Amino acid sequence: MMKKILLGIVAILLIGANLIACSFDKSLNAAVPGKVELCANSSDVMGLAGYNSNVDADSIKKFNVLDVQVDVLYIPPETKTLIFKGKTYETSFLISKNLFMRNYSYDVYMYKNPETDEMMEFHVVSGTNDEIVGYRYNVSVSQLTKTASKSEDELIQIATAALSEFTNANYYKNVSIQSWTNYNVWKVEFYNTIGDIRVADSSYVELTMDGEVIAVEALPEPAILKAARYSKLDRAQFDAALETQMEQAYPDYLRDDAEMFSDIKYDGTNIQSCCITLDNNGNPIVVYYATPKLKYDILYRGDAAQVLQEKSIDVHETGVYEPPVYGVIYIE
Repeated sequence: MMKKILLGIVAILLIGANLIACSFDKSLNAAVPGKVELCANSSDVMGLAGYNSNVDADSIKKFNVLDVQVDVLYIPPETKTLIFKGKTYETSFLISKNLFMRNYSYDVYMYKNPETDEMMEFHVVSGTNDEIVGYRYNVSVSQLTKTASKSEDELIQIATAALSEFTNANYYKNVSIQSWTNYNVWKVEFYNTIGDIRVADSSYVELTMDGEVIAVEALPEPAILKAARYSKLDRAQFDAALETQMEQAYPDYLRDDAEMFSDIKYDGTNIQSCCITLDNNGNPIVVYYATPKLKYDILYRGDAAQVLQEKSIDVHETGVYEPPVYGVIYIE
């Protein structure tokens, strides 16, 4: 009897383990590309005479994360009294920023010390009760130290401590450091990835060459990782899905008549950047910033050629046209 009970318990445990494993595999499975959309501004859709792509004008407005325009109805207070590190600052509104490829916006408030002319800006989340998510000291590049006196590990430790004053730095799994020699500044960036694509939830700290913190921007977006629960993501698959859509959107074009000879051919796409973020409904997407390469050979004829010649403009044009395009690929 005892043996049967033990066998029953073992069976239940095995079933439970299998259920947990299946549940884990289901929630953390491999990401694959779904629907692909290409977006552009109306000014970028029109570029080559006689050529029309299959990308809708102003389609960029379909996704909030591609819009950097702030809501015109949002009017922040002209002044704010902010408390930062135990000190009180009387600040004035400067500008509102809607962060590109992010579901984030904040207001910039400026402080100026009337005695020393010291200036700094505070980043306050739009529409909240004075939540500070970053700051920046306005310093002259010429006044900054040009010689590095600390190791990169030491600088990262300082940056981590500075970021931790605003958020849990352990939220980020990756950190990188870059020297901006033209500005005498180190930039330490904290970020997450899924596969080999960055998540649009990064934060950063800027330091002088000798390790003094001059700027912090703490902008984690845990909603992205929560929505994009995938254990694997093959970027090559997403790049290929983008390329397929680009080929369809930018077909070859040939015109040869009395007014114009125009030969335009699609010649691949340059990917400038990509990241994982959310659409307007909270669904995970990979957003690309890319430029299709359109090789063109255009010869104006007839009246058009005559007008151009009168203005001393060459009637024959050759080159590569690269309009900016945003690719949105849903993650499935």
